[in-house]
Amino acid sequence: MRTSHLAWLAAACAAVAIWPTWAPLARVWHEAADYRQGPFIVIACGIWLVLAAHRSGETAARSPGERLWQPLLLLALALAGWLIAYRANIEIGKQVLVPPILWLAIACTAGWRMALSATGPIAFLYFAIPIWEQLVPLLQWLAVSVASGVMALMGVRVHIDGILVTIPEGSFIVQDACSGKRYLVVALAVASMVAAANHLGWRRTLRYLGITIGMALVVNWVRIIIVIYAGHVTHMQSYLVAREHVSLGYAMFAVLLYAVVRIGLRLGRARSEDASVASPEPQPPLPWVGKHRPSRLSSWARRCSRCHLLGLTSSGRRNWDRNSGCTCSSSPTKGSLETKRDGMPSSALPPIMPTSTQRAVLI
Repeated sequence: MRTSHLAWLAAACAAVAIWPTWAPLARVWHEAADYRQGPFIVIACGIWLVLAAHRSGETAARSPGERLWQPLLLLALALAGWLIAYRANIEIGKQVLVPPILWLAIACTAGWRMALSATGPIAFLYFAIPIWEQLVPLLQWLAVSVASGVMALMGVRVHIDGILVTIPEGSFIVQDACSGKRYLVVALAVASMVAAANHLGWRRTLRYLGITIGMALVVNWVRIIIVIYAGHVTHMQSYLVAREHVSLGYAMFAVLLYAVVRIGLRLGRARSEDASVASPEPQPPLPWVGKHRPSRLSSWARRCSRCHLLGLTSSGRRNWDRNSGCTCSSSPTKGSLETKRDGMPSSALPPIMPTSTQRAVLI
């Protein structure tokens, strides 16, 4: 059986083995509005895993000296942790261990190389698991702190009480939906797909994801500041305060996704340019190398061209022309080299070999 077949077969068997995890997770996908994309993410991960395993193929086969007990030990520990969470009825504990169990099952059957090639699709499952709810209190605190600090710098008196932001004109509550969790999760999911499609590599991917996290947080903070300041300057009569500000959130979200995709594509082009510089195309060989010696006519033409390139003095050039039979002439340019060649026979002059065009090194 091919290694790619072993990979997805092992992942399927591991998913069946932990079947009690899927029913509560499906209930979350049905009830929570932020995770209704869960089934589509699972389907996308399955297709991505099959394609990654097929693309790796035999290049990711298990090495002869690879030890099997290492992934088996880690898989046993992961299953033990899952069993403890199952007995304790900790749903989030069971769900968090799903990707590691699938990944270690692939490592046990197909080897570490195949498991590394499947890291992307397996890790993408976390966007369908409600672990991001644990970040909501931290995101709310960050949003309130940044908004209150910026409003104070703008001369607006602000009072903070938990997630309640009070200004002289009214009060604002930074709810769960305003924490920036959706911005963060969706932006990271899009960035992960862009990084995988452009094969950015580990370093560029981590840098790209870090930039995406910062951009998602900043965009949400700017949205909150705009709403609060609009309430301040209009005495809570602004459309964003009195009616709705969901449209503002969607508009800024679209700008965020556009910026995330553009940055990812730019990093992909930079990677392609670096790869082309690291392995330049081979230059074609000189036409006469290894075939025949240059003729007397070509030697005469090279001597004529050398008169212009070296910028000889008038007297030296006349001697050079007299000795070599070349009748070309050109006035010397300012700052040209002056080489004494009087009396030098033409046979003693080294032939000038034309050089092929060199590719410019991109920095």
